[in-house]
Amino acid sequence: MLSPLLLCALLPLQAPETPEGALDVPSSKGDLQLLYDDGLVLAWDGGELVLEGLFEVGAGYAIGAEDGSREPTSDFYLKRARPELAGAFEGGWRFRVEPKFTAGEVELEEAWVGRSYTGGTLKVGRMKAPFG
Repeated sequence: MLSPLLLCALLPLQAPETPEGALDVPSSKGDLQLLYDDGLVLAWDGGELVLEGLFEVGAGYAIGAEDGSREPTSDFYLKRARPELAGAFEGGWRFRVEPKFTAGEVELEEAWVGRSYTGGTLKVGRMKAPFG
């Protein structure tokens, strides 16, 4: 029996090139814009919501099953999903939620709420350590 060939890939949600300033909050009241810039962005005059994510998929193909038949078998599956939801609102308020879903397990990678001030952002919750 041949061993299955496994193909796994990390598939980040990537955005196509967008015009300069695509994430600027609209200036006129009542405008609601749906954009795509490193994620799906819903922007309005008081803030924005951004939906991003990382999904790992796998595929397998084998010729010959364990029962001795010569029928090929194939499989395609979602190994893990990590959607990310972030937002920024009037008054400098921000938030981020990033759960990670794997087979039989859910883990909260990041979840915080914060407020931006001149010189930085004060955050409360679970967050990743800054890198860089």
